[in-house]
Amino acid sequence: MILMYHKVYLESPTKWWVTVDDFYRQLCELRYKKVVYLDEYDPNDVDHVVITFDGVYKNVLDFASPLLKKFNYPYELFITSEYIGKDNAFDVLEPKAEFATISELKEMCSHGGRLQWHTKNHLDLTVCSENSLDQELEIPKKIRALDESGFNWIAYPHGNFNEAVRSK
Repeated sequence: MILMYHKVYLESPTKWWVTVDDFYRQLCELRYKKVVYLDEYDPNDVDHVVITFDGVYKNVLDFASPLLKKFNYPYELFITSEYIGKDNAFDVLEPKAEFATISELKEMCSHGGRLQWHTKNHLDLTVCSENSLDQELEIPKKIRALDESGFNWIAYPHGNFNEAVRSK
């Protein structure tokens, strides 16, 4: 089972948020499972669970990371490099939320998080030209250097991919 979260906060104003209480309850329910990184995940093992975050907002550091550290659960952080340290002003339907900064991402890595790739700009990769697709998928060296054990996985923006994307 792979669990995916976006934002963890005291309240849940939309479907993209989970409350701290619900998140804690879910972590408690995983005590009888084996929480692993994606590199160790076996989809045929019903006890394996992976915890992932898309976008990596600062509230993940503030509310989720301390709980994950308490439970000693590893987790994956899928980052979009152009949003690091910015906010989600582009998403007019969502309440404002700050994306984690470089130092906040490093702090989460020290708590058991592992950085993974969610592209440069979070574009729908299925409509990208070959050149822009290459740019979206290339992980900048300074970003890759943030986590030497990370960046083995990609979360496709919008969940969209096609054969051209998969072949890259």
